[in-house]
Amino acid sequence: MLTYNELATLLEDAQLEAELEALKAAASKDLPLLQDLGQLEFAVLVLLTPAVGIALAQGNISLFEELSLQRKIKRLLHNQVEEMYKVLKSSLPFFAQYQDDYYGFIGKLTFSTFHKNPLFLEGLQKQALTHSLALNLLHAPWILVKLLSFLFLEEDEQLSAPPTFSAAEFEKIIEIGRKTGISKLPLFEQFCQQITVK
Repeated sequence: MLTYNELATLLEDAQLEAELEALKAAASKDLPLLQDLGQLEFAVLVLLTPAVGIALAQGNISLFEELSLQRKIKRLLHNQVEEMYKVLKSSLPFFAQYQDDYYGFIGKLTFSTFHKNPLFLEGLQKQALTHSLALNLLHAPWILVKLLSFLFLEEDEQLSAPPTFSAAEFEKIIEIGRKTGISKLPLFEQFCQQITVK
């Protein structure tokens, strides 16, 4: 699962920093309390968008999903769980308005890891993959594995044996993949093919 230090390192990019600040400024007009968040705290809020979107696919956020979101916050921000979850809940009325912009940023953040090393992207092309998702995950850039598991799951291990999702949740995962651009990665396509839809 993604860590605070890894996220901080990913954000050491002037273009990403500028885009994140622009997103924060826009969202702060509707929700002024976002102005009090630091760059990393706001980035965490943005990275939680897929998990929130999947939870809302069923109409509301269940207690189990609330706890899952809090665990994700804790992994990245440790002692700020209650404070950040309050911010997250306050931002829900504006979720539909900003989710696509946040998905766009997540896509840029994900693919920025490949721009620094094009060999990573080359190794993820369809012809480089085997029929084993578990084996392909072992060969994938570790930061991509960590990002995918943070965005869509509870634990890294679930990537190779994805849990069951409802049809609405599965459709949301496909939509998020498309809006972030992650669906262009054959590894993501293979992950989706392994999901059991109830």
